[in-house]
Amino acid sequence: TGGGSNALGELVSSFSSSAVLVTACVIFFTIARPRVPLIYQGEANEVHKPPSSRLGWVRVAWTAKQEQIVGKAGLDAAMLVTFSDFAGRLLRVIGVPLVAILAPLHVVVGKSQNKAYLGYLDMGNLSTGSWVFWVHTGAVWYVVAVTMYLVDVAMHSFMAARHRWLKDMPYPRSLTVVVEEIPADKTSEVELRRFFDQEVFGRPVVEKIVMVKDTSELLSQMSMKAKLEDSIASLAKTPFERAMPALQEQLKNVNMNIALLRSKISESHEYNSTSAFVEFKQRRDKVIALKMFSRDDNEIIVVSPPPDVRDVRWADLMADPMLTKGRDIAGYLVTLGLFFTFIPLVVAVQTFARLEGLKESNPLSVIPRDFPAIATFWNGLVGSLALSTLMGLVPMILMLIFEAFYKMLDRGGEQILLQNWYFLFLVVFVLLVTAIGSSLFETVVDVATNPTSVMDRLARTLPMTTHFYMNYLTVQLGVEGLALVRIAQLVKFHMFQAIKGEQEAKELAEPEDQTSQGIGGRSARLTILLVIPIVFCTMCPIITIVAMLNFWLARMVYSYLFLFAETRKGDMGGEFWCTQLHHIQLSLLLFVLTMSGVLFERAPHPVCGWLSIASVALWFHMKQKYDRSYHWEALDFAEVCALEKEQEQSVAEQIAAAFYGRDDTHDHDPYQQEELAPPKPKEEPHHWSTLFTGGGRPAQETAVQGGTVQLSPFAGKKSARVATSAGRVECVRIADVRIWGRTGPGEATSGLGPRRVGAGLPGRQEGECTLHDSEFWRGLADGRVV
Repeated sequence: TGGGSNALGELVSSFSSSAVLVTACVIFFTIARPRVPLIYQGEANEVHKPPSSRLGWVRVAWTAKQEQIVGKAGLDAAMLVTFSDFAGRLLRVIGVPLVAILAPLHVVVGKSQNKAYLGYLDMGNLSTGSWVFWVHTGAVWYVVAVTMYLVDVAMHSFMAARHRWLKDMPYPRSLTVVVEEIPADKTSEVELRRFFDQEVFGRPVVEKIVMVKDTSELLSQMSMKAKLEDSIASLAKTPFERAMPALQEQLKNVNMNIALLRSKISESHEYNSTSAFVEFKQRRDKVIALKMFSRDDNEIIVVSPPPDVRDVRWADLMADPMLTKGRDIAGYLVTLGLFFTFIPLVVAVQTFARLEGLKESNPLSVIPRDFPAIATFWNGLVGSLALSTLMGLVPMILMLIFEAFYKMLDRGGEQILLQNWYFLFLVVFVLLVTAIGSSLFETVVDVATNPTSVMDRLARTLPMTTHFYMNYLTVQLGVEGLALVRIAQLVKFHMFQAIKGEQEAKELAEPEDQTSQGIGGRSARLTILLVIPIVFCTMCPIITIVAMLNFWLARMVYSYLFLFAETRKGDMGGEFWCTQLHHIQLSLLLFVLTMSGVLFERAPHPVCGWLSIASVALWFHMKQKYDRSYHWEALDFAEVCALEKEQEQSVAEQIAAAFYGRDDTHDHDPYQQEELAPPKPKEEPHHWSTLFTGGGRPAQETAVQGGTVQLSPFAGKKSARVATSAGRVECVRIADVRIWGRTGPGEATSGLGPRRVGAGLPGRQEGECTLHDSEFWRGLADGRVV
């Protein structure tokens, strides 16, 4: 199955090429990590310290726990690593018995004249009518039962983490929902509040409503202001400085227009869109609203969970609903058209994937005859590499379509959409391309007129490609290796470093490309790397062993990146994980259809095929049980009530919790558009007076200017305090230049760049910390906040 006479040599060629690439990436990363720490461990902190030894990162990444990654990068990132663990376990449970039972049977019982040594282990080595196909029938049931069971176990384990994530959701997100498609007569705070309080609940349930405003005119004025400020700055101290008064007058007028527009938009209902953020008084009311007005219920409004405030796409929320529906339809048509136009490219890749069978007129046709070693290398690497490169372009094209046509509530939803569409592309153009042939349209028409032809197509084509997919899986090892070296971030960092300095260069270099290296693209790609061995596990059992290598490497690479290198993204609480498990369940149907077609065609009796198809009943039963058991979208009412009882506090405790739980990066409601927030007043720098040790005794008199304190290591001292002339106390951990406390618009900077005070800033033992505009500070004893 699936290869020429030298399938083993082709697999060795592809594996050795990938091994060389991965080894080179690991060596480069090991050397570059201590030399460019801002790129490779710039997100480390006191809790997650970067390993000091050269290869210490391997142990740290391999042993990283889910709780560690959740605390550092969020539940979505942690579940991507957990998926690698899940995939490895599933492949072991499926692969070990199949390799131990089916592979020897293929060798011993097989009578085909298979010239490829690797082919002796495959189902293709069996003669038509062999009794071993009865064993394959049982293997189909085994794979379906084990996969569905392990998916259920994995989901059960995830639910505990999901519930913790929901319970710990910060305020105001924990009490807020997004309301869309609001009718015209309810697009005001008063009417929308009346709708929920009186018409729906019959009691006061709404705490606050923030209407999404049409600020397109205001944004245009703010853009003009930014251009004028840039022009004034660039003309300073140049021969064209005489033009500055006119520009300054123009800037003054624009500032007046902005102030007037901001006030008008904030106070007028005319600018209200059909979307709003509604904050409820109690969580149970939020859950009720989510269940009553979900998108599937076709109610007069649509209520959905709120996104991370950092990921909200305000422009889409401001858009007219009728216009967005038209754009959505156009987007689906363009995406569907991409399917049909992509087929010729993939077919062209498949044509040159193997050198055997090329026409005599093709100059490459002489290579198999005159240079067999080159032909083996070509067959093992070029086809898989070309297909991988081509499919690597798909996320970029899809994201361009999403940006142009689809309405997106937030960037997380955009990544979910990318995950679904990209996975579909990978299934069609990687897994099913041989069954589709050269025309997707003709294939669709054929299947529509003759549905039973699906099994026949799959049975005739997929078993002949098993060795190609083993080569494809080995080539994918290089993707993880390249992700580890973060070459794009490294290049951008060095480009900006000379101009902007280290700190700003670090900010400009992040984050990684969210098309190919975003959580959606990564999730879809890891899912197809598990689907391929599931589909081929009985036809070529050793493919499960090859596939394990990908998930072992992915586990180490992504664990390290999430803990130490990549910036934290918005978190959707494991929605990508749930989508991955759903895709795995659906892929089992493809496996059953393929094996049923093979058994109908080659088994000694049609009963084998019918028994194989009957495994769909087991799949359907376990899928229904799965869907009934796991409602991960929101907490159950019993859990919400229990949570509310746990969180009953005194008035003073509620005030303190509100203070500590808020996001200090905002001077306004987090779900209010930034452009509507009043401008921040210019900050006057504080002048610090004396630096004290944790015990309160003077440790160093420091002449401080402009709110800057030069810190030096203190022998035997774990903490220090900086007292201001106003009597405020700042707590500084000297050992690693770590700043504790809460600020308003203030920042703290150290050797690792600007961060909010309180986030924890690991750095050198000597550094500079800038502190200003403090509001409230907690004490520090022995390095811990008390």
